[in-house]
Amino acid sequence: MSKYTIIVYILLLCSVSSLTGQNKHNNKYDYIASGYYQLVYEADIAHLEGNDNLAFEKMQQAAERCPIVNVLMCNEMELYCRLLMKHGQYEKAIAYMDTLANEYGKFPIEVLIDIGKDDNLSKNLLKEVPDFYLSKMPKLLRDIEWYYYEIKRDSIVNILINIFASDQNVRMATENEPVNVAKMIETDNVNYKRLFQLIDKFGFPNTRLYGSANTKITNNLTALLMHITDHEDIADTILQFVREGQCEPDLYGIVVDRKILLKSLREHGKPMCLYCPFSNTSDEEIIDAENLDERRIAIGMPSRAIQRKRIELLTKLYEQ
Repeated sequence: MSKYTIIVYILLLCSVSSLTGQNKHNNKYDYIASGYYQLVYEADIAHLEGNDNLAFEKMQQAAERCPIVNVLMCNEMELYCRLLMKHGQYEKAIAYMDTLANEYGKFPIEVLIDIGKDDNLSKNLLKEVPDFYLSKMPKLLRDIEWYYYEIKRDSIVNILINIFASDQNVRMATENEPVNVAKMIETDNVNYKRLFQLIDKFGFPNTRLYGSANTKITNNLTALLMHITDHEDIADTILQFVREGQCEPDLYGIVVDRKILLKSLREHGKPMCLYCPFSNTSDEEIIDAENLDERRIAIGMPSRAIQRKRIELLTKLYEQ
């Protein structure tokens, strides 16, 4: 095992020391150690390959280990809804659809597409839940509308948008005025404090806080975290939220790789990464490439093979 791998494992064992506000960490479930993320990745691949029986089995195993959340790119809660519907567990599927609407502001459109494409599924569903279209679906729409206009949530969205705007504006050079590095560093420090105040009060800013439709917030949050990686506690804090099922594991990998960027430039003469969140990275750009999958799985990321397989299957699907 290389010295880089040892350093990474020491980092993974570190506990979060900076979050001392109102938000309390929930240590009842560990989404990394339980294997939850890996089971969801396997379910997603099985579903994309057309093996919904295996996908359902994997999702059931994940649900037995930790409560199903909706933090991964494959939208695991909606995937579970679809599989529950196809296996005749209609009430349970509808309960998860309610959660998607109430907690994530997400309308389960893929579930409706499945129902519309499968006459047997539609008939059996209406036999068991006759008021599905008359009552259940209108309620989902009402819940989503309430979600987006709920006052507390709007205030969180406004705080995030304001932080992101200051993060980007200070990096904008003009023809007459170059980027002011000192001001940029000062702004990053202020944004760090503002973000942590929000985290301490409400928890990690995921789609439960700002809604699934606000996709720009997800991208802007990634950029912001990359700009404040000089603060030692950022990576550990994100890792703790990954363990709690509140944060995408890839985000931790992105932040750590950004954090070691300058060091890798000094030591290797080029940017190198430890977790390689981006699929097009070559082995020559990876520190200790031999142990990459071991590191990735240890923080809840998929193996490179699964990552590439998903891209391959999605590409084929979109080309059809």
